[in-house]
Amino acid sequence: MMNSQTVVESLSASDLLSATRELVQKSCDVEGELLVYLGEIDERKLYLDCAFPSMFTFCIGEFGFSEGAAYNRIMVARAARRMPAILEALRTGRVHLAGLRVLAPHLTRENHSTVLAEAASKTKREIEELVARLWPQSPVPAVVRKLPERSNLGTQTSPAFSFDTAIPKSSPALALFSSTSSSRRSLLGHERHVALVAWLVQFPLEDDEAGCRKVGRDFVGRVAAVEELRSEHR
Repeated sequence: MMNSQTVVESLSASDLLSATRELVQKSCDVEGELLVYLGEIDERKLYLDCAFPSMFTFCIGEFGFSEGAAYNRIMVARAARRMPAILEALRTGRVHLAGLRVLAPHLTRENHSTVLAEAASKTKREIEELVARLWPQSPVPAVVRKLPERSNLGTQTSPAFSFDTAIPKSSPALALFSSTSSSRRSLLGHERHVALVAWLVQFPLEDDEAGCRKVGRDFVGRVAAVEELRSEHR
């Protein structure tokens, strides 16, 4: 009996492409059906019967999903229970799962048909740009501040992993920089042991490549200056 690799290698170019297209369509159908089942499990909260505290942890522990796959499927499945057209867009391959997850928080019964049609055949980046155009947010103010010490954080769960609660809309640029007690090489190339210090850095980014590069250079330069000042006071 021939194994699947041997069968694939024996296919002509046209047959290989045709068979792959069929598999892609089947995968879209299966993904859509999976979301229906996940949505029903979520609605009934059956994850509690399986000793999981949330649908998110259930999908990871029970089905072996990655964190990203679990999040995408849960969010889209929830939206699809209210708007079945989302599943149709997925099953037909018009909008991929990652794109639907980006759209899900913004879709309503009134706008979803129009928005899904506009998102058809777009990449995730293009869909993100579509969302930014249809639902623009005010630029965030530039912020650099020290975060609480780890001892003050306790066992609080990071909001990024609390998928069963409302998640605030992300800022245009958000980064968390921390130095741990292990030996790290600083931006100036010096080896040193430092205590845990975390800083929140938030700033708006310009929508052009040159502007983004300039922001990056300015930011790295400022961090390097801070590192130099800290080293002088040690």
